[in-house]
Amino acid sequence: MNAEKMTQKAMEALEAAHADAVRKGHPELTTLHLLQALLEQEHGLTGNLLGKMGKDPGMLKQAVSEELGKLPTFNGASGRVAASGGMNQVLVRSDDEAKELGDEYVSVEHLLLAILEEGKSGPAGRLLQEQSISRKELLKTLEDVRGGQRVTNRNPEDTFEALEKYGSHLTLLAREGKRCPGQSEKPKTDFSRHGSPGCRSKVPWRI
Repeated sequence: MNAEKMTQKAMEALEAAHADAVRKGHPELTTLHLLQALLEQEHGLTGNLLGKMGKDPGMLKQAVSEELGKLPTFNGASGRVAASGGMNQVLVRSDDEAKELGDEYVSVEHLLLAILEEGKSGPAGRLLQEQSISRKELLKTLEDVRGGQRVTNRNPEDTFEALEKYGSHLTLLAREGKRCPGQSEKPKTDFSRHGSPGCRSKVPWRI
């Protein structure tokens, strides 16, 4: 896979997964290492998505850790470990996921979707299935978080987070009966031309 076509967070996850495999003396870099790295990213998109789906990222992380503890180890690690067959398939599949979603870079969510597609045939995919995480639900939650955005640069997660925070802020203002930032005292009410007089986001719609 071309590293230049991966987002910064995706690259960081892969590097963390590799480092963990070396540190633990595992002979292969597996999808378990990758899933753990995704779950451990600070303020990461993976944990955010799972939380919104009503899942417990901490419980999943514990299950991944237990499975990693069962993997064989070897002495005399060279500092490099080869990717397992399942891991290579996930990397290829993540590129397919990005293209299917119309994205220009492989991001964290594409890696997660690719792991999920691993299903019971792979250790990480099996753990996701045991948490009753479905592709349909994950895609729906992802679309809610993205707000219609596509991955067009190497740091899309920051924009997704900004959109979500802005949307939550607007919802809170609406509940309190307050005006949105930048909205005039008397908003337009010509619905036939302007639609409903809601708030206009100041967050750029293209990243």
